[in-house]
Amino acid sequence: MLWPSPCYGWYTAEVVYRRGPWRGREDLGFATLEWVDWFTHRRLLGAIGSLPPAEYEARGYTPLTPAAAGTP
Repeated sequence: MLWPSPCYGWYTAEVVYRRGPWRGREDLGFATLEWVDWFTHRRLLGAIGSLPPAEYEARGYTPLTPAAAGTP
């Protein structure tokens, strides 16, 4: 997986360095999964109305009702 540069910087600062040292790859792997879950599902992003990215994306895929779409 390729990470955008700022995302990789956040990950290394918040997980690898802050929560280490690690006993092995498995411990680091589980910590990575926890961080990705937080980053995608619970982190509040101000640019999208202080919503988690997953919630914002889910709202984008909800079908519009005829009234919301502007049709009678």
